[in-house]
Amino acid sequence: MRAWSSARFTVPLPEGHRFPITKYQRIRDAVVARGLLAPHEVEEPDRVERWALGLVHGPEYIEAVAEGSLSALAVRRLGFPWSEALLERSLRTVQGTVEAGLDALGSGAGINLAGGTHHAFAAHGEGFCVFNDTGIVIETLRAEFGPAIRGSRSSAAQPYLPPQARRLLPPNPLRSRLHPSQWPPSRSAHDP
Repeated sequence: MRAWSSARFTVPLPEGHRFPITKYQRIRDAVVARGLLAPHEVEEPDRVERWALGLVHGPEYIEAVAEGSLSALAVRRLGFPWSEALLERSLRTVQGTVEAGLDALGSGAGINLAGGTHHAFAAHGEGFCVFNDTGIVIETLRAEFGPAIRGSRSSAAQPYLPPQARRLLPPNPLRSRLHPSQWPPSRSAHDP
């Protein structure tokens, strides 16, 4: 078993900011201290690739986040001031959720100790969520492995690529992470 954590990539926030950014490091530390996972079993994710962000978010929004050119309204909705550290943490948090999704397909369980940024919309962040990691992992796995990947399509993560457009995605190594005997994932008895 392993987990993913981008806790080391913190965001400098103004004094008195209401978001408890240190909670991610405290969660990681508690998991290790309680012996739930050894330190080497909590891995740091790389940055998510831009094509994966584009499965859920529009190009204008992705560019504004990457360049630090969010409008004042966008920053207010997001709840965080923009910084290079925010961008870095956001990209790594999303990839941690993608990695956890791959782990779940491969072994039946996947954990991102710093994920759950599901409040972001296609064209703006909201509620301290820059990118919608939940939507991105679902759409990334669907793009790579096809319709056997099930998940809800919330309005927050629209628009999605239509199935015929998914073949236009650049090749990437996600598919090779699973042994051929593990794909396609078996359907459970409770799947309709």
